Amino acid sequence: MREGAFWLGEGQSPYAGGDFHQPPLLLFALAPLLRDADRSLLLLRALALVSDVCVALLIAQLGRTASAASPGGRKKSDAGRDWGELAAAAYMLNPYSILACGAACTVPLASVTKAAALFAAHRGGAAEAGALSAVALYIDPYFAMALPTVLVQLRFRASFGAAAAATAALLLTASAWLLGESTAAAAAASPTSLDWSFLSEAFVVPFDGTLIMRDLRPNVGVGWYLLAETFERHRAYFAFVVVVHPLLYVLPLSVALTKRPGFAAAVLLYIAAIFRGFPSFGDAAFPLALAVLHWRNVAPRVRMVLPCVVAAALASVMMPVMWHLWRERTSGNANFFFFQCIVYAMAHGIGVVDLTRSALLLDKEELADTVTHAVSVAAAAAAAAAAAAAAAVEEPPTL
Repeated sequence: MREGAFWLGEGQSPYAGGDFHQPPLLLFALAPLLRDADRSLLLLRALALVSDVCVALLIAQLGRTASAASPGGRKKSDAGRDWGELAAAAYMLNPYSILACGAACTVPLASVTKAAALFAAHRGGAAEAGALSAVALYIDPYFAMALPTVLVQLRFRASFGAAAAATAALLLTASAWLLGESTAAAAAASPTSLDWSFLSEAFVVPFDGTLIMRDLRPNVGVGWYLLAETFERHRAYFAFVVVVHPLLYVLPLSVALTKRPGFAAAVLLYIAAIFRGFPSFGDAAFPLALAVLHWRNVAPRVRMVLPCVVAAALASVMMPVMWHLWRERTSGNANFFFFQCIVYAMAHGIGVVDLTRSALLLDKEELADTVTHAVSVAAAAAAAAAAAAAAAVEEPPTL
């Protein structure tokens, strides 16, 4: 963000340095906080903390509304409220969200827009959910993975698409206009037309035969190492695979978990947080809290939660150690750090598979119970009808 603000102050595109990949409106909103170098970090951390608090409140409210909308009386409602508060506490106390807040990154801002969009969809506000979904997509394009589940919750209302399209057009046009005006004003030139160059840097779109996954800086994902070791002539293909790979799970999971759109959204956002092109620790905090929110339903069938938690925690602790050995002590190499990235991705990936399997088993058991109950009712009705017919035949005729 600081580099983008610097280049913007110099009258050039904020993407000139190659390290800034956020949307323009986010930069313009945070630019006043970046002017004071001494207090900018403190202000950004305060903003991230406020965003985390808002996310926790929305998660808790999701738990309350979900329990209120479900039958079962006060006892079930109180249980849902307790799980909502537990999920909110799990988000606030999650080391990943704490690290994201301490790093003063924009992940909490993306999380609060996602939480607001999911909450609006859960309440049934189609236009509100459409506008908030467009804002969430503007900050994090991978939120598109959860859009099918949002549409299922809203029963594919047309007002959702209209509000989303209008908000997206407004955000993109405002971005292009502000970017063109700021660069022209800083260069003491006449105002230029709309500058759409940010589309190739802030979003996942084709650009010169490659994708946005051109940044090969080491991160907690596995894509950076794959692209670093790939021959130049094959890099466009593997960049496409790294970026698009999470999208392959959208249709199968959306169809398989149609009865549980909230849980499907949590799983898809979890996949996006782990296997996206350039992930960070903070990306996993929000979907993990959503998983806790739905934990009471799938917990009896989950098997691998403890090994996954231990493996993910171990990899998260060992990553800074291997980074220190590789980049500072020079007594290691990239493989040391990359191995921990693999363990981290595998632990979370196995957790996603286990959660999905548990939800599918629960749906299967509920379907079997429904069929069994229907057969029992039909058999009882048939027996009662047969008994009534037999009684009518055996009854002597009256004179």
